[in-house]
Amino acid sequence: MAGNIDSLSDIAANSRYLFIKGNICDEANVRALLEQHQIDTLVHFAAESHVDRSILGPDDFIRTNVVGTHSLLKAAKSLWIDPEDGADPPLPSRLDRRGLWIAGSP
Repeated sequence: MAGNIDSLSDIAANSRYLFIKGNICDEANVRALLEQHQIDTLVHFAAESHVDRSILGPDDFIRTNVVGTHSLLKAAKSLWIDPEDGADPPLPSRLDRRGLWIAGSP
């Protein structure tokens, strides 16, 4: 585990905070959480960053940094760009036809 839950104790009482222990590589769970909590912005802070540990055990770094990031992107894409219900996805309305962010978009 890369993180320490105790480092979040300062915000634990905040009503906007919710800790969910899960696996970043579990695309179905990530998608369900994005949908359940109506998340429209995603930042990947779970990346492994200790170079010395990456040399000794590269599999964890590949799993979290590459496979985990891929899982997040696929889950977000399935909701925001390729919705199953045929509804207009929120993300493309923020992009121009070249796929670039429209200035002033939320």
